Amino acid sequence: MHLPVSFLFLFAGIVLFSSCENDIKTVQMVTQRTDLPMITTQNAELLYSDSARVKVKLTAPVFDQYVGENPRIVMPRGVKISFFNDSLKVTTTLRADSAIRREKDNMMEARKRVVVGNKKGDTLHTEKLIWDERRRIIYTDVHVLITSKNNEITEGEGLEANEDFTRWKIKKAVVSMPSEGQSIDKEK
Repeated sequence: MHLPVSFLFLFAGIVLFSSCENDIKTVQMVTQRTDLPMITTQNAELLYSDSARVKVKLTAPVFDQYVGENPRIVMPRGVKISFFNDSLKVTTTLRADSAIRREKDNMMEARKRVVVGNKKGDTLHTEKLIWDERRRIIYTDVHVLITSKNNEITEGEGLEANEDFTRWKIKKAVVSMPSEGQSIDKEK
């Protein structure tokens, strides 16, 4: 039995057009923007400057930049930040296993094994630290441990410090162990 060619085209057209119905929910689901980074950079190194002077150097193995309503930079595999004085000498360093910088707020939150060191030899260890770039402070509300150059150890809950970590205050000091011949001053 031979069917006319026009009948075959008519049948194919009916099948084709009947199966091409667009379900609005399916279209929205497929075309809906997911929260993916706009730019991903491997082994990133960024320099921030003010008045043509380098102030901060940031390095990260992975640097994910998101745009849109919630612009941010995510460093999921670690970050190292060096702060410089006007003579380009490193005054403070910050390392963490991960970090996120919220562009709108000019704030960065470092998480997991956060270590900050300053030019005086003090070292801060914590699990979470927020750097408020506008107010030029660092702070946290979790456990902190600070070791001074003289091996003085101070522990507590919560901390606020200037961004170069030369003046700091623990909100609730729980342990202070001075080295021999030293006294404890909670606000350095």
